[in-house]
Amino acid sequence: TALSGTRNRVTIYRGVGRGHPGYEDALKGIVKPWGGHDDPVLHNTGNTQSNLTSWTTDRSVAVAFAEKDGVILQLTVDRSKLVPSPDLFGEKEVQIRGPVYDAKATKP
Repeated sequence: TALSGTRNRVTIYRGVGRGHPGYEDALKGIVKPWGGHDDPVLHNTGNTQSNLTSWTTDRSVAVAFAEKDGVILQLTVDRSKLVPSPDLFGEKEVQIRGPVYDAKATKP
């Protein structure tokens, strides 16, 4: 399946580049949304002033976002925690509502 993991849990990834404002938090496995709206379509189309953060089920997509000096976050969550994304850019995007404090941080 496109979503790897057990039936009720899935592993997702987020790539954070060195220049991203959330880079230092990402090194500690922390991801905080900017705050604002709660619309997954708006978030996917670029209005990231939201209560959501973007993740992917495809590690290679996260690597592309992290670039060579960034960090890859890995998180295994219950599928019920995922917010469906319209994924208009073909990035196998899923979204998470609210902050994450326990992601595993690795280098690309």
